[in-house]
Amino acid sequence: MYGDNGRIALIRPGVTPSTEMDFHSRIPQGVAVSTSSVEYDRVTLDGLQAMSDRVAACAARYRGFPMDLVVFACTTGSMVGGPGYDKRLIAQIQAACGIPAITTTTALLEAFSALGLKRLSIVTPYSTALNEMEQRFLSSEGIETGAITGLGHEDIRAVPFVRPEEMYDLAVRQGAQGCDALFISCTGICVLDIIQPLEEKLGVPVITSNQATIWNALRRLGFREKIPGFGLLGSTPGPDIA
Repeated sequence: MYGDNGRIALIRPGVTPSTEMDFHSRIPQGVAVSTSSVEYDRVTLDGLQAMSDRVAACAARYRGFPMDLVVFACTTGSMVGGPGYDKRLIAQIQAACGIPAITTTTALLEAFSALGLKRLSIVTPYSTALNEMEQRFLSSEGIETGAITGLGHEDIRAVPFVRPEEMYDLAVRQGAQGCDALFISCTGICVLDIIQPLEEKLGVPVITSNQATIWNALRRLGFREKIPGFGLLGSTPGPDIA
């Protein structure tokens, strides 16, 4: 295994290729990504909790390998346990494999902090129940939700086929009036290419789950260069790896 410029262990829910596709479209040359899948059955509160309960066992596969960072790439899956759940997951992952770790939620919170974002307009592919859970979690972290709309999907087979133009139209219809930014939630959808068009259209920063996860992972590996196509966040410094 190479990866002389960094090695990332990427844990993603189920069989969706979306997160891997987005990572490989943006990571610099010389960074290696090893992907593992954690069993995932339904895009529901119970389904997310069951999936997240399996993450530590998945991370344990990497013990003894020279990885620099483990990334659990799921937004609601790293929120579903309530306030502080992303930090508890990180502790479980690190205990299982002995490697520094982040979750998508951790990455998002650091992105919001780096840009000074306090009030969000949010669009998702999720059901109302998941949207409400996400809203509660963000509120516990001091992030207000100005508006939130979802597509209502609960089938894991449907989410990867949500088209970027569908999310673009949803975001434009909702707008970002009175909000600091637009947030497109879910690592299971590929929406990196609509970040810059939406920033130009809405006049606010646009944050997506995979964008923030990749940004945070690369910054922790020490990369400080601008990340193409990532809008305002792509030019923003982030934390170094511990």
